[in-house]
Amino acid sequence: MSAFEHVMSLVSFVFALAIAHLLTCAIAIFRARARVRLSFTHAAWMIVSLLQVMAWWLAFWDFRLMKSWDVGYVAFTLLAGILVYVYTGLVCPEVPKEGRLDLGEYHHANGRQYIAVYLALGLVGFLYGAVYGYLYNVPEQTAQDAVIVPMTLIAAAAFIFRNRTFQTVCAAVMLALYPVYFYVGQHALQ
Repeated sequence: MSAFEHVMSLVSFVFALAIAHLLTCAIAIFRARARVRLSFTHAAWMIVSLLQVMAWWLAFWDFRLMKSWDVGYVAFTLLAGILVYVYTGLVCPEVPKEGRLDLGEYHHANGRQYIAVYLALGLVGFLYGAVYGYLYNVPEQTAQDAVIVPMTLIAAAAFIFRNRTFQTVCAAVMLALYPVYFYVGQHALQ
């Protein structure tokens, strides 16, 4: 087993847990749909959590050619996986067995928590791109930074400005940027 495979086996478990948590939450929301008031803004941030898992998992593929993985790099990689899981855990509400669940209110009350984690992921992603893209010439890392920076700035705006309409616009723009990210920064696995 290569160093890459060894590290990715651990991070893949964390990503699998994040996806399982997200799907469990989505199923609970679906089952309680008669009592749930949906919100585009919250739904967008939930979709972003799935896209984050996919983006990070694909981005880590770029590191398969690295032969040496020191403890700092392993810890940094695991930190990214943990932040993805924490983001997913915070964006997913607990669905009560009784009573209403207003996902717009959930976002209004809790959005800053998961957006703060998203900001941390943006910073970590940018650092990955800067260090491994610019210094070590790892493929696609610098191209990813070109999209990570505006995504992180939009998340920062959503964190700062609490107006509900503005929140919805930020969520929509964030979703629109993910196809750009995947087109610019994630090419076919080879």
